[in-house]
Amino acid sequence: MKNPGRLQIGVVAFTMAASLGLICLTNGSTETAWAADQKLAKDAATWKEAFSDKELDGMVKLYADELKAKVLKTKGQFSSGYKKAVQAGHVFAILGNAGTVMLDGDSAKSAAGLREAGVALAAAAKGKKFEDAKAAFAKIEGYPKKTEPADSCATAKWMDITKIDVVMENVSRIDSDVQKAIKSSGDFQKMSKELATRTKLQAALAAVARENKSEEPWQKLCDEMFVNSLALSKQFAAKNQAGAKTANDAVQKTCKQCHEKYNVQE
Repeated sequence: MKNPGRLQIGVVAFTMAASLGLICLTNGSTETAWAADQKLAKDAATWKEAFSDKELDGMVKLYADELKAKVLKTKGQFSSGYKKAVQAGHVFAILGNAGTVMLDGDSAKSAAGLREAGVALAAAAKGKKFEDAKAAFAKIEGYPKKTEPADSCATAKWMDITKIDVVMENVSRIDSDVQKAIKSSGDFQKMSKELATRTKLQAALAAVARENKSEEPWQKLCDEMFVNSLALSKQFAAKNQAGAKTANDAVQKTCKQCHEKYNVQE
């Protein structure tokens, strides 16, 4: 062999080229996989991945029971807790709008009715109007059977029924309770059932937040939050505290990346 050095250089060059080609192929495959599995709020599959029809009803009841017991009993209660009513109103509006995507016929119209009542509740609570808030809540309590259906089941634009700051406030409330639960075995056992539901709502909030920006990095982070929140929900449902801590680490990593890039305020 006259020039073994040249052969070695050629092998190295070929190996590097092959490696670069592999990297490009891998990146391309990753991009294709993400494009095929985006968590689009307009798709029924997104919402059905997050929760079933029955679970949607359960989320409404969970937030309605809290409002009835802790915020809307008296004017004094409402005066100190109206912000929770604002946040809950947005949750009802989001769940109702999701229902118009995932449900059909009269069920979708009832979901639209829930959405409109949620919007009205949020507006009344923000204005600190106790009687108006109670009137709006009366249309929400007992959903879906006691909620007056809307005339149309058309899906509203997401940012017409909620705001990104309130979405983040709701995420923050869920996150605070998650942090409390995973630190104590006693709290974990008491809170796991409720948090299995509320972390599914957190996934839903991620799908809605995705609608706030058209930038790909933002949408990818929201998709990650959606997937990680559902993984966390499964650990709470299984009452697996160690698993919940690990799953929550993934949620926190996504949150940190998002906050650092977009300076998101909760």
